[in-house]
Amino acid sequence: MRARDRVLDALSSRGCSVRGKSAQCPAHEDRSPSLSIGRRKDGNGVVLNCHAGCAPEDVVAALGLTMQDLFDEPLEKRERPQVVAQYPYVDEHGQLLLTVKRLEPGYDGQRKTFRQYAPDGKPKVSGIRRVLYRLPEVLATAKAGGTVFIVEGEKDADNLAAQGACATTSIGGAGKWNDAYTTALRGAGEVIIIRDRDDPGRRHAEQVAASVRAAGIAVRILEPAKGKDISDHLAAGLGFDDLLPYDEHQDDFEQTPEGDADAPAEPEDRLPSAFWNATPALRQIRQMAHARRASPDAVLHAVLARTAAMADPTVRVDNGIHQPSTLGWYCGLFGPPGSGKGNAENTAEELTPFPNIDLAYIDISTGQGLISAYLDLKIEPDGDGGKKKTLVQARTRGYALATEGSVLDAMAQMSAAATLNGVLCKAWMSERQGTSNAEVERRRVLPKGAYVLSMSLGVQEEPAAKLLEMGSIGLPQRLAWAHATLGPDTPKERPATTGPLSVTTRDGQDVPVTHWVAYLRNTTIPVPAEVTQELDELALDISFGRGSDSPLDTHEPLWRLKCAALLTLLHGRTSIAAEDWDRAALMWRVSTKVRDRVQAAAQRRLQAELDARRAEAVLTAVESQAAVYEVVHGVHPSVVNVAKRAYRYLTRKGGEIPARDVNRACVAKTDREKYRASGATDPLWPTALQYGCEQGWLVLLEDGALITAGSAAPE
Repeated sequence: MRARDRVLDALSSRGCSVRGKSAQCPAHEDRSPSLSIGRRKDGNGVVLNCHAGCAPEDVVAALGLTMQDLFDEPLEKRERPQVVAQYPYVDEHGQLLLTVKRLEPGYDGQRKTFRQYAPDGKPKVSGIRRVLYRLPEVLATAKAGGTVFIVEGEKDADNLAAQGACATTSIGGAGKWNDAYTTALRGAGEVIIIRDRDDPGRRHAEQVAASVRAAGIAVRILEPAKGKDISDHLAAGLGFDDLLPYDEHQDDFEQTPEGDADAPAEPEDRLPSAFWNATPALRQIRQMAHARRASPDAVLHAVLARTAAMADPTVRVDNGIHQPSTLGWYCGLFGPPGSGKGNAENTAEELTPFPNIDLAYIDISTGQGLISAYLDLKIEPDGDGGKKKTLVQARTRGYALATEGSVLDAMAQMSAAATLNGVLCKAWMSERQGTSNAEVERRRVLPKGAYVLSMSLGVQEEPAAKLLEMGSIGLPQRLAWAHATLGPDTPKERPATTGPLSVTTRDGQDVPVTHWVAYLRNTTIPVPAEVTQELDELALDISFGRGSDSPLDTHEPLWRLKCAALLTLLHGRTSIAAEDWDRAALMWRVSTKVRDRVQAAAQRRLQAELDARRAEAVLTAVESQAAVYEVVHGVHPSVVNVAKRAYRYLTRKGGEIPARDVNRACVAKTDREKYRASGATDPLWPTALQYGCEQGWLVLLEDGALITAGSAAPE
């Protein structure tokens, strides 16, 4: 029996629902299918991946199978993975949050495997707070103004700590740092990062250093003199004094231009000068943006969107793991009204003019309207003397443009938002669109991989914040964020304008890059082997838990892959080079910084709204109290009914309930009508609430925002 059939039979026998390549996971309570059943790369069996975080070993055990049952042909007997080390992650009080276990040998032929477990020993760690390794020691050292060492793994941190240093790491090692970790380092006299001597180690060290510098903490990067990491360095008998300095600016795209050594640090949420100086094409984009008084970052993303809109669906990028992907690109140009979002798009149009092709220009108002932009009505005889009308696909490429934030605001509030957002999310990956159950003449269908959509959106703070709050729908994860406002690098004197971005064809002719891209067909853009490996590790990391902690980062692998491919095309090539991949990684980091600024603004706005509502609740409570005391003899029966009903509701529900929920559940229409008929001018609910509090039946919390049952009970 084939491995897939064994797995499906085992799932069926345990009552797990199976839908195509997805099924309910038997290792946890799974109401919707979260278990993916994929084919192994070598074709010998299946791979199980629970997106809720269950380890494959736990899923197999729950099915009553063994790991060997996942293979069609028996494998050579391998040494059973054993836990060789356990690394506890604790909070500031020493309370265990989770444990990372190191297994050797690893699964599927890996040298080692790391698994995360909750304090109860279960592999489900989503929702658990992530902290630095050896956090209490780090906090104490930082508070005392000492030196904190940052390495890539727990083993390295322990080996360094054995030498008397305060050492830490982030869960997962390279590429997993975030600014929340940096807060634990405040007060430290210096932070020393010891990077691993490989490309991921370089990028990780620079990411951490940038975060630490932004917090105003002194930081240095060192590297081992022997071996790949600090453990190899120490094993060779070397010490702290033998560590080598590391030049952060050794990569072309991050070099500081000559003469700028004393220039102020460039903002993290804008692409640095060294990025723009790396190639003639990038320098041309920045020059044109400065000439038109537009943001270079915004112009670049609009240029990528326009370039992607020209790419035929048969032009795809292959990461070496999944099926090749089309190149549709979504960008969000962020800024207040009049900040230059439309100007950035107009500048991008000058740099990348569209050739004369049948392009679908799309107004993003409804999902069905978006699909219809690719279709035309076809009328032909039906064979019975009449005419048959059908909608057929006439275009393969589409471009959506909106420079008003009110469009996104409408998307966030419209009742059909789920339809539109769902269509946009599917279009980013060229998935199948449309309804097949409608009448023939109204049936709108776009086959999978048969179309491409690119989109440039100009968004203001409020609609952008609302869009980010809708992170679960998947659209914010797909956006590339850039400031539309001018940055500090804007020159006082305008440079000369340039012509369109161009590439040189085989016959020696210079043509606009969009014209060259528009006529490419059946082209697969490959990536270097090391990029495939990094993408695989990144996708596994997201699947095994980071997606639940950082939902807006779940599309990072494909985002960076598309970005690298578009940069490649922009430079007249059809094969991704290492520098394209590195530039895409930098653009991802800058995009997330812009996105974080939008989120921070959204949180401030939300807090202000909460404060205003609480202040209003306090005022309402005071006014209702005055109204109650105006009653000389007794209380209206409706007031008593509502207060008693609220007590019973709170007792039944238990805990602290939002006041608005109690109001909706306990104020009956009949009571309201009787109360109004009595001539009362006071609101029924505030009056009943105040009366219930006076009787001891109800207790107000959070300035009236929450209510709980009191100690006294109504008769």
